[in-house]
Amino acid sequence: CPTGCLWTGPWNNLDKHLEDCDNAVVKCKYQCNRKEMRKDIERHETNECPNRPTRCAHCEQRFKFSEIESHESKCKNNEMAMRPCRLKYLGCKFRGKLDERKEHEASQAAYHLELAEIHIEKLSKTAKEGDEVKFELGAYYNVSCLLYT
Repeated sequence: CPTGCLWTGPWNNLDKHLEDCDNAVVKCKYQCNRKEMRKDIERHETNECPNRPTRCAHCEQRFKFSEIESHESKCKNNEMAMRPCRLKYLGCKFRGKLDERKEHEASQAAYHLELAEIHIEKLSKTAKEGDEVKFELGAYYNVSCLLYT
């Protein structure tokens, strides 16, 4: 193997081997133009790459690692840091900073359960109404088939 690994095999299998060879040089998946041996690329992408994705501690938006410090200094006390409750789709109106949101979500389980029950009841009613409409349309179709055949 031209990479210096100890692989031996038929020359016509070299391309297949290079797809998995730990010593083969590969590019960083975050397009920082860094090239590392396959065995080292994960360390680079996880701990060193300036383009690796990371989340803001305040608003949870994703940024490149090289941009996060600048963003967090601006975000810390502004409106972007205000996050809705993850159960807003159930009707929860809470908005707060990340730590406040986590506290809210942990302490409001009973309230969120009530919202979920209401949501499920609405879905159930909608499904039942849909079944009734399907039944009525089916009956109409059957009658129209009798009249026009």
